[in-house]
Amino acid sequence: MELQEISLIVSPLVSTSASSFLQKPKVDIDFESSVKHWLAEMETMYEAEVMTTLQSKSLATDLTRQVTNMADTTSYTVKKLHQKTKIISLEFSKLCKHNKIKPGKHVGPLVQSLIGHVTEFIYEYTQTSSQNKSADQRTEEKCQRQEPTEEEVKTPEANHEMITDFRKPEPETVEMKKEMEKKKTKEEEVLESCENLRRLTASGQLDHEKVESEVSVLGQKFREVVDGLLESHIQALIRVLEEPRTELTLRTALSALTSLGLESNQLGLVVSKCGGIRALLAICLEARATAVRVSAHRALATVCCVAETIRQFEQAGGVEIISDILADENRSEAELSEASAVIAQITAPWVQDNHSVEGLSQFLNSLVTSLTRIVGKYKSCETLLLSSAALANLTFMEPRTVWPLLEKQTAKILLSAVRRQGSKVSVFIMEQAATIIANMSSVPECRKHLAEQRAVVALLCFLEIHQSPLQNAPEVAAAERVLQKSAIALSRLCSDTVVAKQVVELQGVNRLVRLCKEEKERNHSDGVLVACLAALRKIVANCGTEALQELNAMELVEPRLLDSFLLYSSKQESYV
Repeated sequence: MELQEISLIVSPLVSTSASSFLQKPKVDIDFESSVKHWLAEMETMYEAEVMTTLQSKSLATDLTRQVTNMADTTSYTVKKLHQKTKIISLEFSKLCKHNKIKPGKHVGPLVQSLIGHVTEFIYEYTQTSSQNKSADQRTEEKCQRQEPTEEEVKTPEANHEMITDFRKPEPETVEMKKEMEKKKTKEEEVLESCENLRRLTASGQLDHEKVESEVSVLGQKFREVVDGLLESHIQALIRVLEEPRTELTLRTALSALTSLGLESNQLGLVVSKCGGIRALLAICLEARATAVRVSAHRALATVCCVAETIRQFEQAGGVEIISDILADENRSEAELSEASAVIAQITAPWVQDNHSVEGLSQFLNSLVTSLTRIVGKYKSCETLLLSSAALANLTFMEPRTVWPLLEKQTAKILLSAVRRQGSKVSVFIMEQAATIIANMSSVPECRKHLAEQRAVVALLCFLEIHQSPLQNAPEVAAAERVLQKSAIALSRLCSDTVVAKQVVELQGVNRLVRLCKEEKERNHSDGVLVACLAALRKIVANCGTEALQELNAMELVEPRLLDSFLLYSSKQESYV
């Protein structure tokens, strides 16, 4: 068949099929059922390319865990440096003690050990960092280097800019060069002092006074080098707080500062010297994310651990800022809880040389009102502990706190919150409640109010606390303080005859006598013994001796207080 004939046969068929196809009516497709059918098939049908694509994608990790890991990495260098410094400090103290006890004898080995540690430290932490890059740059890059967020991944330009900023070191300025030269000079002075000390001990005739003087000089110069290194690392974290690139870097820096504050009071002091207090307060005010503000409050509470940092907190207007935050009812429970921890920390009675805080009296009413609201509103054990601790510490630092406590009926709200916790209430919460009642009962005008709020019943319940083998050392110590403060509060409240009779009716005398006579009941604490003896004497003065006669315990009140104390004291001493 010829080619022309074949084309004549095929062409009509093609045109006919095409025309019929074009003339077909439109078909409505149910996309919803199609998608359902496709999803059903996905359970059993897949392509290898799909699995390959999934394996190559970066799955999001838990942000909190990521922040924790990055913070540990960032603070590791500072912690390691601090631990090494503590070891060298022990070498210094060992040498100084030996010189005082046995001057000039066997000093050589101790000096050689000290010089070896100092020299190793200088070469490891200073010259290495000078050869590579400054310590603050390394710390800042560790903190800033991170995985991009989902928003940053969507924008290639932003992602490229972030990678460029994190990987490229900052150019050295004139100030940075001067700083590096100054550091090198101090390091050379330390090494020179080590060499002088080595020559003194290597000479045949050892001059004790010269050795002692050179050790003192070496210690001072070494301290300057260590402070410079710590400040350079921590200053890098502070710069991240002041100019954060992303929320993740900010949270990482805050977590690292919290870790350093928990590590040592000295590190908290360095943070304040680098302007960390003002930077943290700024974040507490300006940060948009609640999690960031919570972390900032936590870091602030940990670094305000010495009087110097609290003075920085005062100068930055910290009391007013925290007072406003606590008064804001729109804040989350976590943020209010951490803000309460800041107040508890700056007013803590165990902080040395911190007898008053500027601005505290001015915002006292606002603080008591806010803390009382938090105590009554939230059921969390941690929130109750921190807010009640802040109130208890306020009663120590500011005796006038009892008047707003009385006005806001804080005792009633606090005792209701403690009862709400039930039998599983923490011994530390009971300690704060007993402290507040004891300090309020020192004011005669508060005693009637406390009696009306059933404070006596609460105190007698606190006296029933027993030591358990499952308790750790802090819990045992807290239990002793609960017993002591509860007995002190009872002795003050029992100045009123009505309250004293109430204690007798509630069998409180029985418990007080047991605490006096049985050492194990009070964990061998003489402080608890004295408080219980004082309470019993107040009860006898208002109610008579009938209750004690029935218990055969007249020796607790008849002789002098000192005689009763010596009779049952846990620390009997023999003067034979």
